[in-house]
Amino acid sequence: MIHVRSQLILNVCIVQKSFCRIHFREHEPVISNDIQPLIDRLNNLVEENLQIEEHKKLLFDELYQWQQASHRIIDDYYEKKYRVIEEKLKEYKEECQEKLQKIKAQIEPRVSNQLNIMTHE
Repeated sequence: MIHVRSQLILNVCIVQKSFCRIHFREHEPVISNDIQPLIDRLNNLVEENLQIEEHKKLLFDELYQWQQASHRIIDDYYEKKYRVIEEKLKEYKEECQEKLQKIKAQIEPRVSNQLNIMTHE
């Protein structure tokens, strides 16, 4: 802590906006003692900030990996469902084709028969 007398002299020097060389040697140890804890605290905060940034990078890397894995799972699920739907639609189309063929087979003789009747009259 700055002593009252030293603090007053320091304040006078600072207020005058000039650096008082006469009192510098007197103030230097006091200032150093007051500044060193602040420098240590600043260094600690800088170190914590670096650790936060490193931790942030790891968290975002993990989040990105999770995102990629999730996308793969969703893509696989999509592909599986796509194939199932495609197969069901193919089966349904084949059933419709078979029904159309049966109806066509029933209609053709009747139409042919009607044409024959019409041409012989």
